[in-house]
Amino acid sequence: MRDDPAGLPLPLERLALQSTASCVGFMARSDAGAAGRTLCQRRGVHLSVCKRVHARRCKKVRGKAFCGYCAAKQEKFFGRRLHLVCTSAGIPVSFALLEASHHDLTPLHELCYVLPEGSCLYGDKGYNSADDETTLLAETGVKLVPTRRKDMKEQNSLSESFELRRYRKGIETRNSQLESMGALHLRARTNESFFIKGHASLLALICTNLD
Repeated sequence: MRDDPAGLPLPLERLALQSTASCVGFMARSDAGAAGRTLCQRRGVHLSVCKRVHARRCKKVRGKAFCGYCAAKQEKFFGRRLHLVCTSAGIPVSFALLEASHHDLTPLHELCYVLPEGSCLYGDKGYNSADDETTLLAETGVKLVPTRRKDMKEQNSLSESFELRRYRKGIETRNSQLESMGALHLRARTNESFFIKGHASLLALICTNLD
């Protein structure tokens, strides 16, 4: 059996990757049913493969698709972006790991297909899109509630504004937990090892926040 530079046989890496993904999905969807129908989505979390200045020398991934920008920290990064949907209790329900250049709305429909019909999905200003709000509700039964920009004609209702403020603190807490786990700067010698560590971080996040 051929070994890769990470020290694990390649078939074993793939088996571990599938197992962690299945475990995360099973635990997350089980919790979603118990947590009710109101959920919240966090903004994409950046997972750096290497420092941006070393991007040209990176052998794991190459190309402009992996060049991203973190508005919260006002810094560029090279790697992938984790798009995560959490329950109101902060338990991950659905996730996608894409190249850093993808917009936050790119995996939105895919993430929402596993959510219960009638759920409300709360997001920040980056999720404002009338077309996506309409199609998402029609196709999945999930209502997208983004934070409206001040220059928009349609503004959030009092109840929406309350819920958006209510969930923001919890979302930031999950982000801090991932950062303390080292998930924002994963070190791996292969792409499959990177995905395994990313899934393991989500599994740890679920276990940490389960009652």
